[in-house]
Amino acid sequence: MENKESNKEVYLQVDFCSSDATHSLQKIELLGIPGERSEDGGYVVNERVNRFFEELLAKELFRESIKLTQFPVNTLKIWLYDTSISEEDRDYHLPEIKGKDLEINSPLSSSELERVFVIDKGFSGKDYEVWKSSCKELVTPLFSRFVPPPDPPEILKEFLVMKFGEELSSKLDLYLSMRKNMFFNALIVQIL
Repeated sequence: MENKESNKEVYLQVDFCSSDATHSLQKIELLGIPGERSEDGGYVVNERVNRFFEELLAKELFRESIKLTQFPVNTLKIWLYDTSISEEDRDYHLPEIKGKDLEINSPLSSSELERVFVIDKGFSGKDYEVWKSSCKELVTPLFSRFVPPPDPPEILKEFLVMKFGEELSSKLDLYLSMRKNMFFNALIVQIL
C-alpha cells in the first residue's frame, strides 16, 4: 500500500541574513519553498531555487530597507502565496489576511508577482501613514524583479537567429524559466 504522507509536498523555510551589521534589516525568513528529498532522506531547498530567492527577493529587500529612515525594519517574515489555491488545497499554513492588512498591487501588468500583503501592525494616525508609506517603499521594487522577458512572436521562433537569441537569454538570465513558471503570485509579509 502506498504511503500518502511520503508523497506529500514538503515546504521549507530559508533564512537570509544581512552581510552588513550596520543595516537595520538583519534577517529575512522566507516560508513556503517546496523542498526536495536529499540523499540522507531529509528535505532541502534546491540550491538554484535558494539563489533565485536570494537574488530576486532578499538582496532587493536588504537594499531597499536602507532607505527606510522613518520606519527601520529588523526582521521580515515572508510567506510565498498562490492566490489561486484554496486554503483546504494548500499544503502549508498561511497567516489569515484581514481587512486592516495592507494590500500592495503590482504597478506592472507583466510581473508574475501580482501583489504583496503586509500584516497590520496596529498603528493609527500619523504612525499608520509612516508605516504604510515605508511598506510601499520597501516592497514596490520587488514587482519589477519578477517580470520575465516577453516571448518572441511564433512566426519568428523558427529563425536560427531567434533560437540563438533565446539560448543566449537563458544563459544570461539564470532564472528565466523560474520567473516564467512561478509557483506563487503573491507574498504575505510580516514585519517583526
